[in-house]
Amino acid sequence: MAAPLVSVVTPFYNTADYLAECIESVLRQSYGNWEYVLVNNCSTDGSLQIAQRYASRDARIRLHSNEQFLGQVENYNHALSLAATGSKYCKLVEADNWLYPECLERMVDMAERHPEVGIVSAYYLKGAVVVGGADQPGAEVYAGREVCREKLLAGGFYTGSPTSVMYRGDIVRSRRPFYALGRRHEDRDVVYEILEHHALGFVPQILCYLRTGNPSILTAARPFDPGVLDRLLEIELYADRFLTPEEARRVRRNARTQYFEFMGRSVLKLQPRAFWQFHFRGLRTIGWNPPYLRIAAAALWQAAELILNPLDAVRRVSRAVRARL
Repeated sequence: MAAPLVSVVTPFYNTADYLAECIESVLRQSYGNWEYVLVNNCSTDGSLQIAQRYASRDARIRLHSNEQFLGQVENYNHALSLAATGSKYCKLVEADNWLYPECLERMVDMAERHPEVGIVSAYYLKGAVVVGGADQPGAEVYAGREVCREKLLAGGFYTGSPTSVMYRGDIVRSRRPFYALGRRHEDRDVVYEILEHHALGFVPQILCYLRTGNPSILTAARPFDPGVLDRLLEIELYADRFLTPEEARRVRRNARTQYFEFMGRSVLKLQPRAFWQFHFRGLRTIGWNPPYLRIAAAALWQAAELILNPLDAVRRVSRAVRARL
């Protein structure tokens, strides 16, 4: 019986410093039945020439150049749409990351042994840190809805970035677009939406490497303290779909309380305009207009606490100064 075809897809834009390493990692795979779709998003730094060189050497590599520049999510969706219609699995590899040689072999083996699995994940290196994993050591397959419940209730971590997972091809082809537009974390959201109906497979091995320190959407957001916003958006979007009514009320109340306390403190810190624009853009992705009155009330409450508890205020300032130093 022939091994199933895997479509590996790498959309790229001005990643000449990393692209060859990414492509070489796919060429070194121990699994043999793959095609590799490289999608050039109007690069200007020599990335296209690197991709052309590899495509001319290996017939399994297909190179496509966009006629016009696309935003990152639109380009990822476009790249996935170019995968072969006969591919059983799709593996997106971001151009600044790379795969270990057994990545495709181990992920395909997992999916073939467990047809109920819609997404396969694994451990991965993020810089020098091992990331990923699940709460049941030794388990291979997790009920998708339970994974989502765990994430919402306790912040469990199973999947990671697009590079660290593999999808069934029929699931990719059934979603147009694959990644929803207008979301803050479209790669996280697609995992929730797939796991609502499919299981998660996990390979207990480091199978890919994610580069850190290079410019990206996530690194650009770090000055705006996005974590508390991301938690709020996640709860608002998915709590009612995966939790009991009482659980949903509890986690929603906690997420909103934490978020508005954070925003109240941000008023007192005189955060710059870019900070507020970032957060208001995020809130609009779930249909919220800027909640000025709630933020003002939270700021007044925080100010009152500082006035009534000066010693606590000194401690907070001291902690903040130490953290910055």
